[in-house]
Amino acid sequence: MPYVLRRGDALALAGPDGVARLMAESTDARLPRVARLVMLQIIGYSTDHNADAALIQALNAPVLRPLAAYLLGRARRWGYPERPRDRRAVLQALRPHLEDATSYDDPWRASDPVTTGDLALAAFVAVAGPARFVETGVSESIGLGMPHFDAPLRAALVRACRAVDIDAVPQGDE
Repeated sequence: MPYVLRRGDALALAGPDGVARLMAESTDARLPRVARLVMLQIIGYSTDHNADAALIQALNAPVLRPLAAYLLGRARRWGYPERPRDRRAVLQALRPHLEDATSYDDPWRASDPVTTGDLALAAFVAVAGPARFVETGVSESIGLGMPHFDAPLRAALVRACRAVDIDAVPQGDE
């Protein structure tokens, strides 16, 4: 598992005021990249109902997009707390980034850079439900780690994600 929040959990669980403050600060381009990513990590761990909206907003900032996509896929999964979510809104927000060829250089892990599109694909599959993508060979654990898809799997996942009728995906906590 790439990320475990070691500090900041009190802030992550502080409610809407904490999330709003962190989101405002994380979008401040004058702050160092790593500081902005730390704030995003805390938002991603939040139980606040505004956390997904903040992460969706972060998808608009190229420097935040890879981690925001990853965190949208991690919510309500192993090690991350439950929070209300609008699954359709998350999927709509992720879809434009499925083929993003930019790379994410993780400041906390010494690993090969990850393609932003791979992070968006893994998050999309995780949110839509991995069972929808059985034919691609992905497992239930997709999105829990840093994905590195080869070209054939990436192409298959993009096709499968584009074919998902987002309006047919169960909404919220269904």
